[in-house]
Amino acid sequence: MRDLFLRHDRLAHDNVDKLRKRIDTQSLKLESIKASAKDGWEVEADKVMHAIERDRAAIQQALARRVFIRWCMWHEFRVVLHNRENTLLTLLVQTWTVEERDYSEAVRGIWSALVESVQSMPLE
Repeated sequence: MRDLFLRHDRLAHDNVDKLRKRIDTQSLKLESIKASAKDGWEVEADKVMHAIERDRAAIQQALARRVFIRWCMWHEFRVVLHNRENTLLTLLVQTWTVEERDYSEAVRGIWSALVESVQSMPLE
């Protein structure tokens, strides 16, 4: 389990917050470019728009990766728990059967002692 969480901490980092901030600043930049309407502003606005689209696609990919990483963690966690549950269930059944056997032997001993006592009782 420790290795699972260490691997998660090491591999699950993404830059979604950084990309969102960059999209916000680029959106403001795009608005200022459109507002200024200088010569060749369409080309520059197109470049900024493509950069925003790339960042949005990167955010989508990072969020999908987050979901996949969480699914993988739950899957590994479930495998570990499944093995642990099976082990505990096996140990429980083993303990229960030993206790039932011991109880049955104790009851058998009581009945055997009772048979001997009853055999020695007078018939009249």
